[in-house]
Amino acid sequence: MSSEALCDIIIINWNSGDLLNNCIKSIKEGKGVKLISKIYIVDNASIDNSINAINSFSDIHIIKNDKNLGFAAACNQGIYASNSKYILFLNPDTELLENSLLDSFLFMENNSDIDVLGVKHIDIKKVTQKSCSRFPTLKNYFYDIIGLSKIYPKFFNPATVMTDWDHEESKLVDQVMGAFMFVRRDSIDLYGKFDEQFFVYYEDLDFARRVWDRGGKIYYLSNIEIVHEGGGITSRVKDLRLFYSLRSRLLYGLKYFPKHHFVILLILTLTVEPFTRVINLLFKLKYSEILDIFKGYKMLYGYLIRTHI
Repeated sequence: MSSEALCDIIIINWNSGDLLNNCIKSIKEGKGVKLISKIYIVDNASIDNSINAINSFSDIHIIKNDKNLGFAAACNQGIYASNSKYILFLNPDTELLENSLLDSFLFMENNSDIDVLGVKHIDIKKVTQKSCSRFPTLKNYFYDIIGLSKIYPKFFNPATVMTDWDHEESKLVDQVMGAFMFVRRDSIDLYGKFDEQFFVYYEDLDFARRVWDRGGKIYYLSNIEIVHEGGGITSRVKDLRLFYSLRSRLLYGLKYFPKHHFVILLILTLTVEPFTRVINLLFKLKYSEILDIFKGYKMLYGYLIRTHI
């Protein structure tokens, strides 16, 4: 490893439009720009003009895929290409502030026991977004499925995203969102790359679980900020987003839960949750999204039949 290769940035692009260019512009305008060895953009067969619209910079390396390989596999492509001391995984719908990268680097340099760093996410109105998650349990999934965690999150903790915590203090957490994940390369070599069975969603949670299971640490630092609207590009394809989210949840349960807990989760997901989701949309008067639920579950049933899970 070259002594000058301090930080590489890996961005996964899929039809991100102008967001990608805005993200790169924010990187280039920050104080930490001299730390960057290379910016790797892994494009998952985008059909928009997002790649062609990127301003030409010598340190940007584009890896083009002929098909959408998913988020985890694309991240691994960037990891294989990178050789820096640190890797920042960054979503194209984020923008760094002036000190985001430099302060993250300095924190990691001064805290050698931390493997992964996450920072505060704010929206364009400077409202703090919930970006940390806990490791899910069957009980918390039950709260999600029947809706208790949405109605009373302080009493019935959501399964993953810590919506019951204001994110205004710095502390060790189970997981930080993969939209901004500042990681030591040595930690990736130690704990392993992303599990590619998670096409999208849960790949960052799975990585965090392996870090903690082997004695590593993940830290959320509230005094460093980035702008992140959230939702990402998948918000435009709600049926696919639902399918991949539910599939990744089941794959996570199959990987980490006791067998009887996974079976219960599977039954609740397939029999109870479709109805609670429809009822929730009816109360919100979002009738047009009900069809997306049926489409998403149709894809999930087909996947389960094909794979015999």
